[in-house]
Amino acid sequence: MAKYQSSSNNFYIFANPRTSETATNISATYTMAGGYTGPVTVVNESRTVQATNGVFSDAFANGTAVHIYQVPNTSGAPDSQKPTPPTTVLATATSPTTISVTWTASTDNIGVTGYDILRYNKTTGGTATTASVIASVAGTTTTYVDNATNTPSSVGGPPIANTTYGYIIKAKDAANNISDPSSVNTATPGSEAKTPAPPDTTPPTPPGSPTATVTSPTAVRLSWLPSTDNVSVAGYNVYRNGSSTSIKTDGPDYQHTRWYWSHCHR
Repeated sequence: MAKYQSSSNNFYIFANPRTSETATNISATYTMAGGYTGPVTVVNESRTVQATNGVFSDAFANGTAVHIYQVPNTSGAPDSQKPTPPTTVLATATSPTTISVTWTASTDNIGVTGYDILRYNKTTGGTATTASVIASVAGTTTTYVDNATNTPSSVGGPPIANTTYGYIIKAKDAANNISDPSSVNTATPGSEAKTPAPPDTTPPTPPGSPTATVTSPTAVRLSWLPSTDNVSVAGYNVYRNGSSTSIKTDGPDYQHTRWYWSHCHR
């Protein structure tokens, strides 16, 4: 048999010759992956055997003997360096149930193999410390669309309108070293930014000349042709002769006991 166990700096092989228990001075040959050439230590007998291109042989006292071989880790010390945190995280609501998340890639001494996207519900009291993973993407990806297609109900489901969500990104490498978390960025679907309408700076056309009609010994009715406007005419101000006081009216008709002149407004 041969069993392999890795440690921080070596590989250990637990082996016996797999022959009859009565045989003596048995020789067994083992082949290792990687093509290592060099000494292999027989730990429990304080001696070494030579490996060439990943192959070594050794003698056993009998078929029940077990040797523990220590083989140097030729790839060097294990990778314990974590990637740098992702930066420039940006969450953008693009619909009432969709948030697009982007970030700047992390770096690693060997290579970034993936990113975890974490989310929390700020509206219900969630914080960065309660954020949980909703998805993982490849190390070559720096975007994630949080919606019904990509975020199943098992991890919280897609965003809900008028709810604020916080997003955090973590990078990882092949040795499962995980970066420190990115900074938090939040978004609220259903409140997507809308481009404001430009201000209306076009005045209405002047009203037509007013016509005065005496309706009683103490009353005069004024009427005029209506104005037009690029948006709409909201009303008219009717001015009394010789006075700056104005009286608003919704339409081109007004009655009072004295004379007025009119102009429209929005």
